[in-house]
Amino acid sequence: MSNMSKYAESKILTSLLGGTVYVALYTSNPTENDLGTEVSGGAYERQLSSFSAPTVAASRTLCTNTGAISFPKATEVWGRVSHIGLRDAKTGGNLLYYKALNQSIEVKKGSLIQIRASDLTVAQD
Repeated sequence: MSNMSKYAESKILTSLLGGTVYVALYTSNPTENDLGTEVSGGAYERQLSSFSAPTVAASRTLCTNTGAISFPKATEVWGRVSHIGLRDAKTGGNLLYYKALNQSIEVKKGSLIQIRASDLTVAQD
């Protein structure tokens, strides 16, 4: 079978995003095989995030981040961040979701990256 109920979509999102989830930044596409280049060095570290309970909107089941996600000030150049990913561990672990940013961000020494509450949406449909 290939069709999934809204109940099943909610269960998947709750299972994957209801626990510990870290936001990661990438300078290349991580792809479904987790092969991208994650930012490293210069005070970079994945940031813990929490997500809302799943809701249904426009026939999509989705969750959004419940608080702002703030990365530390870059102490060296991080490069051009083009993708974002959600992972299940602070280091290593597994890639859960990923996407390209609408516009890549050149992260220079002293830059701050912040994602506002509700700006990061994960959809299951």
